[in-house]
Amino acid sequence: MLLSRLPGSRWTQQAHFGVGWAREQTGKLDEAATAYAKATDGPPSETAAMAQLRVGVCLTAQKKHKDAAEAFLKVPASFGFDEWGALALLEAADSFALLKQGDRQVQVLNRVLKEYAGSPWANQAKARLNKLQ
Repeated sequence: MLLSRLPGSRWTQQAHFGVGWAREQTGKLDEAATAYAKATDGPPSETAAMAQLRVGVCLTAQKKHKDAAEAFLKVPASFGFDEWGALALLEAADSFALLKQGDRQVQVLNRVLKEYAGSPWANQAKARLNKLQ
């Protein structure tokens, strides 16, 4: 309702995110990804960062791992929210593993170690790297 009545509202990103979440929960992954992509429009925000991450999740669920990796890598490149950027990099590493691109997987995990040193995400990256060896 908000999107149709107040298309320029400051709540537009959140509304598109909500539509995406509802679509994702009902298994309508293409529609969810489209709504999430709309939520990334506008100023960089935490909602936009979360929406970009969810685009990657939808693509992963559809087994579109290359596209998912690219979607995940956009989060730290486009938004300044450490929590979502680090999580997206860990997800991108998983996508590269599924694509059998171990070198890219290691590269991304090392990036988490470097850019988010001392964080829980760096600890996860270190544990994943140790499993690879």
